[in-house]
Amino acid sequence: MANQTELIRVLRSIPPKWALGIVGLLIGYWLVQPVANRSFGWSLPTLVQIVNNDYAKPDTKPDTKSETKPGKNNENKTAENDKIAKKGESASTEKLTEKPKAPSTTAPKVAVPKVAVPKADVAKSSVSKSSVSKEGPTFGYLKSMGRDRYESPEGLVYAPGSEEGHRIKHVERHIKDIPSRPGSHGVFEGNMAQFLETIDRGYRMALSKAKGTKIRDEDGMTIMEITFDKKIGFVGGSDGRRKGTPSTNRLRIVLSGDRVITAFPY
Repeated sequence: MANQTELIRVLRSIPPKWALGIVGLLIGYWLVQPVANRSFGWSLPTLVQIVNNDYAKPDTKPDTKSETKPGKNNENKTAENDKIAKKGESASTEKLTEKPKAPSTTAPKVAVPKVAVPKADVAKSSVSKSSVSKEGPTFGYLKSMGRDRYESPEGLVYAPGSEEGHRIKHVERHIKDIPSRPGSHGVFEGNMAQFLETIDRGYRMALSKAKGTKIRDEDGMTIMEITFDKKIGFVGGSDGRRKGTPSTNRLRIVLSGDRVITAFPY
């Protein structure tokens, strides 16, 4: 405001002709300034800026954020950056040019898991001197009655007893020859499950009084003798070996009630 007042005072102090000329020049500058700035990219101040002296106030605050002072530290940093960049490029080149490794021709080792043999399967092949398995049917033929007792489909019961500890073990002795045994030893030709089924079949034939069957009581025991229409085994032991292990189709079953004491070919 003081500048404008001073300008008016100056204009009043000069002759009118000069004042009109100056006013004309100012009006011309006011008209030409924006056109000149747009056309030539100039930055001519406006009359208001001239009057207020705004164009004369340069921005003296340096832009410290973007400006970097030259010096040894900057040169060292630039050199370090160049080294890092070159090192990275060489590492990338090594990865690109690295030859792929040949696939291994050695077959990988595969661990073979150990498979536990179920107790029932062990019982199918043989009966050990220990107690007979209480889990499920024995030899795939008998069913468990509990307390180490097993029942056949025909109702014959195999329970603990005999020198072997169980009647099943005693009967099982007759599926293998014992050449050194004194006297005769009847041997069934087949596995234990087949032998148990043959005993059931002979028991059924004896109860029905089929041809070739005999039943008698002796010392409180029931003795059944059955003759089959085909060979079921042979006679072994020392006597059987001496006779050439003759074949046989006869079976003897010894019972105490429904309990099997023994059964064997003879």
